[in-house]
Amino acid sequence: MTMEIGTTNETPSQKPRNKYDWDKFFNGKRWELIPGEDFIEGTRAFTLRTAALMAASRRGVKVVVGKTPDRKSIWVQRIE
Repeated sequence: MTMEIGTTNETPSQKPRNKYDWDKFFNGKRWELIPGEDFIEGTRAFTLRTAALMAASRRGVKVVVGKTPDRKSIWVQRIE
């Protein structure tokens, strides 16, 4: 399940999501997107990064996207 980095809410999701709640992700907080929970496992980070940048562009906002230190998931955050 998507969670704010630094939170401890680790309730498992029912199934992987293939649609993203960009409005939530673009609220200014840093969000970690977890493979198999927030996006289909095996999706390349490049593909997800591109999707985030395109969604941000459609909304007229700027975001940064990066990989977590373990390189197993990515994070996204809106910037001003």
